[in-house]
Amino acid sequence: MRIRATFVVIPFLLLTSVLFLGNIEYGVSRLAAVGEWLWPGYMFVADDPVQPECDPAQIQNELTAARSLPAPQMKAGGELPESEWDELQPESPPVGTPEPPPEEEWDELQPESATEGEGGAETDGVPNQNPPHSVPPAADSGPSTVALEAFLEQCRGEWSQYHQLTALITPSVRMYRSVDRFFVSLTTTGREWFRHALVILVLLTAVVATLTRHHIALRPPKSRLDYRVSSGVSLVANGMLAYSFFAMWQLDNVSGIEIQHSELPLMWCGGFVAMAIANLREWVVPEADAPPGGTWSRALLSVPLYAGMALISGGYYFLFADNPTGLASRIGILANYAQLYFAVGLYVWAGMLLKSTRVSQLVFDLVRPWKLSPELLAVVIVVAASLPTAYTGASGIFVIAAGGMIYRELIRAGARPELAAASTAMSGSLGVVLSPCLLVVIIAALNNQVTTDQLFGWGKWVFVLTSVTFLAFMVVIGRHHLTMASPKEAFGPMMRNVWPLVPYAVCIALLLGIYAWGLDVMVTPFSAPLIVPTILLCLLFLDRRWAKKEPVQVPSLQDTDVPTGFLRAGAYATAEATNHIGALLTLMALSICLGSVVEESNVMAFVPAELGSPWMVMAVLTLTMVLVGMFMDPYGAVVLVSASIAQVAYNNGINATHFWMMVLVAFEFGYLTPPVALNHLLTRHVIHETDAPSWPPGTPWWTRHERVALPLAIVGVALLVVAFGPLLFGS
Repeated sequence: MRIRATFVVIPFLLLTSVLFLGNIEYGVSRLAAVGEWLWPGYMFVADDPVQPECDPAQIQNELTAARSLPAPQMKAGGELPESEWDELQPESPPVGTPEPPPEEEWDELQPESATEGEGGAETDGVPNQNPPHSVPPAADSGPSTVALEAFLEQCRGEWSQYHQLTALITPSVRMYRSVDRFFVSLTTTGREWFRHALVILVLLTAVVATLTRHHIALRPPKSRLDYRVSSGVSLVANGMLAYSFFAMWQLDNVSGIEIQHSELPLMWCGGFVAMAIANLREWVVPEADAPPGGTWSRALLSVPLYAGMALISGGYYFLFADNPTGLASRIGILANYAQLYFAVGLYVWAGMLLKSTRVSQLVFDLVRPWKLSPELLAVVIVVAASLPTAYTGASGIFVIAAGGMIYRELIRAGARPELAAASTAMSGSLGVVLSPCLLVVIIAALNNQVTTDQLFGWGKWVFVLTSVTFLAFMVVIGRHHLTMASPKEAFGPMMRNVWPLVPYAVCIALLLGIYAWGLDVMVTPFSAPLIVPTILLCLLFLDRRWAKKEPVQVPSLQDTDVPTGFLRAGAYATAEATNHIGALLTLMALSICLGSVVEESNVMAFVPAELGSPWMVMAVLTLTMVLVGMFMDPYGAVVLVSASIAQVAYNNGINATHFWMMVLVAFEFGYLTPPVALNHLLTRHVIHETDAPSWPPGTPWWTRHERVALPLAIVGVALLVVAFGPLLFGS
């Protein structure tokens, strides 16, 4: 707990600063709109108007002097006398001026249809306004006076506008404008340092996850051999990462080119060095309570997944590509998409904040009077979880944020642990195809062949398919009948349980109204990462004020209570989130490296351009997408597929919308598939499960493996239908 107390302050400040600056940025545009409403023309005085440089009096004097000059005498027809015309000509023509043609050739150059007419020559019936040696007929308005008059009018207009704008800058406008400028400069500074804030957040939370041994692995270390192997491999991996960033910093220095944010490689290097030092300490002095012994096969399974990805990627870049900066350049991509990866941290933090309130308990109080059987409750919870998953954009993020609550409520309702764990693991799998999932938005942005309307339109049917499949499995294999209380019995208690939720609902409605009407911001995939944690912070504050003597029980297997005070509860939630953020973002960073290795090693070049029938093409692509989903985070996987695999599908006649629907479902199948099964690993983290359940001899296979087999069966059926069903109709 001492480690958490030491490191919780900086992540809390970073996350709250991002929320503050993001909301301020929404408010800046509204400040300008309110200023325009209060003082029409405010947008023109956001900065002091610049005083015109011209002088109307001086221009007027020049114009008067020009008009007083004697006008040139005109001959009949508007021509100047030859003596005066010669005075107007330059002494010598400019260099490069062609010689005029002789008079006899000049006549030949004129159009035959040219006729003399009143006001000068005509060509094809079009008056020639500038015949040779002619000037405008007004003797007192030569070219110089016309220009001066136009300049004078323009100058007077500029001065008139300047005086009007200056008159708008009243003391109240100056005060309002100073506030506006302050917030604009604040958001500008925040955007400049956004990358640095993300790097600090990733590295600090990763160091905490290393110190608390919270990185995601196939199994937690138990024996001393497990700890030594896990820490030893992590030490090598972090050393490679630190050296790669140091090599990048050296390369930037010797290049002689000014590099933006040149200090970032050193920051990354320092963070990985700190993680390596923590690994070295654990390798020298393993866990004191760890029993001696252990096997190498189990020890290798306890190596964090990010460390294994780092060794594979680093081996390629150091040994085969001869590019020691390869790891650094790929991980540096995180900073280029700082907003996206900060959203991951904010969503995880929001989930921990929600756990620290009574809201989840009060919501489940609405369901309890219906006395749903465990299987039916699992269906209801998983289907209901699809909406928040659609906003978080990834099922793994939702599992971390809300998996603990779901598992506990299912256990409380009488569900067996295997069914509760299976439902928790796939609780976010149904929502990744629904609007407004950010993952779908990214797919449409990277691929011109599809639109969000097409993907979300078919995504609704995929959601219905998966939900019905889940319900069907509960009917077939459920140990209980799908039962529920009668409406007459359940409606009254449910309505009584509504009243405790009313203050929270009013608070949420007010905050959403402030965003919608006050800041003109609706809840979208891009605004939700800022709006959701802001609302939950407000709910946590009110919840702790209303229930000072009622500590909230953390929805996990441990009987731990959240502190009663707002600051203590917020710190507790941040400490819980810190471990999860560090483990998840580190894994995402290294999955980018692994995806780059797949792309740069030209593995896809071995795939034939023509794979034969559409059925064979879809079978190969589906298997490939499942493998990608097993080892990569969704955002990095979408970028990889868009760059190197999608074109294979297009070239073989697979409809783009059909292909991407298959990809999304295949990713979810991959996140549930051993040996990695990321969603199961995340479930084990949030329910604090360290040991696999032991079964007596003779236990049926399905009972022993239900937590893995059930999600695979449900999502697998959906994947087969989505992948091959449209081919039956020629799609």
